[in-house]
Amino acid sequence: MILIKLANYFNQSVNASIKVPLLVTNGIISFCCLVGIVLNALLVYLTAKTPKLHSHCPLLLAFHSLTVIPVLLGISFKFFLLFSGVYLVPLLRCYHILLVGLICAGLCTAAQLVIGYDRLISILVPIWYKQMNGRKRSFCILITLCFVRTGYLNANYFSAVLLRPKMLVMCSYDDIVQPEISALIYREGLTIFVAEFVCYALIWLGILLRIILPHLNFDLLGIEFYLKFPTGLLFTIAFSSNAPFLYMFSTDHQEAFRSQFKRIFGKNESLIVAFA
Repeated sequence: MILIKLANYFNQSVNASIKVPLLVTNGIISFCCLVGIVLNALLVYLTAKTPKLHSHCPLLLAFHSLTVIPVLLGISFKFFLLFSGVYLVPLLRCYHILLVGLICAGLCTAAQLVIGYDRLISILVPIWYKQMNGRKRSFCILITLCFVRTGYLNANYFSAVLLRPKMLVMCSYDDIVQPEISALIYREGLTIFVAEFVCYALIWLGILLRIILPHLNFDLLGIEFYLKFPTGLLFTIAFSSNAPFLYMFSTDHQEAFRSQFKRIFGKNESLIVAFA
């Protein structure tokens, strides 16, 4: 009863100056979510109806789109909650409402990494990947890792929610990430995104090497032009950049430069004044 009274008091005390911005901002986000839901559903439908898209990579992309749909629905739920006039719900109830979205959030972020590594394996070891056993093995391992990661994340979410199940929240994914697990969740998410970045960077590097290598001539002139020249240039720039960077970004070094080389900086300042 106390929680209900607190929620009613909050709902009545929030004036229009707060309600309207909340509805507008969350309404815009919900509209974008609706567009994303339609586009992802369209990709899933096209993949299901087109036999040519039933290979591993298109199926992984469709799986990613399928898991994104509940995530977007969970993001837009806050708007419908605000629109109904309810601003606060207990944390445990919010967890139950967003449970499917939380599961799919873990799956879709892991699926992004799986798609990248699937493409990376196909570039690094194409012969092994083209064999049916290689494809099935890599596909099963990567999908299993997706579900293991999702189960681990949701176990942490649930354990944190049980610490304060009756706490009133506005029901978003951020509310589920309680202080006890926030560092763990954000560190894990950062690790996933860094791994994705490295993976896709290696993919683009492999694609560029496939395009460039056939046109390279590795004779003495080719080695000098393609290898020694750029590496030597980079080393020279790196080893010569301390003084300019310290002058630009260090106040102490800038003052030292100006005091020791008064003539040079004095002439430059006089030229600037004369030009002005």
